[in-house]
Amino acid sequence: MNEKLIKIGAIIATRGLNGEVKVFPTTDFVDDRFYVGAKMMLALKNEVKLLVTIASISNVKNILAIKFKEINVIEEAEKYLRYDVVIKRSQAKLPKGFVFDDELIDLDVVTTEGVYVGKVKEVLTYTPQKTLRVGRENLSDVLVPIVSEFLIETDLDKKQITIQVIDGMLWKLQS
Repeated sequence: MNEKLIKIGAIIATRGLNGEVKVFPTTDFVDDRFYVGAKMMLALKNEVKLLVTIASISNVKNILAIKFKEINVIEEAEKYLRYDVVIKRSQAKLPKGFVFDDELIDLDVVTTEGVYVGKVKEVLTYTPQKTLRVGRENLSDVLVPIVSEFLIETDLDKKQITIQVIDGMLWKLQS
C-alpha cells in the first residue's frame, strides 16, 4: 500500500465473547471517524493486516467498544490486541485550520518574541489535550500543550510554530 496511513485508534482489550474490542481513539474527530459502516484497517507497525467495517459501536468513558463485521469470536479479536486502527490519509478530511499531527514533526518552535526554542520531536496524545515534545539542543525537551493559550500560530509554509511562553515553561532558552 503506497498511500500514507493515519492512526485513529489502538485496540487495547477485548470485550465479551463475540469478538468485540475496546479501542482507545487517537483522533480529535472521533464521531467523524468511528461510526456504523465506517471502513478502516487494522495494522501492526504500519503493515495492514485486516480490512474491517464497524457493525456496532458504543462509547464508555472515552473508550470505544467496537464490533467489527469481520471479527466474530474472542479468539479472533485477541489476535489484534495492541494493533493500530488506521485509515488512508485521503479518507481523513480535516476542518479548515487543522493539520495532521505528523505535519508538526520537525517544525521549528519560536516564542512570540522570535526566540528559537527547538524542533518538534513528537506529538503526545495520552494527555487530556495533545502536547508537543520540543527537542532543544543541549537542554532537556520541553512539553507544550496544544491549546490556544500556548500555541499562537502554525505556519506549515515557514515550517514554524509560534508559542506563547509563561513563567517556568522553559527553564532556560538558548540565545
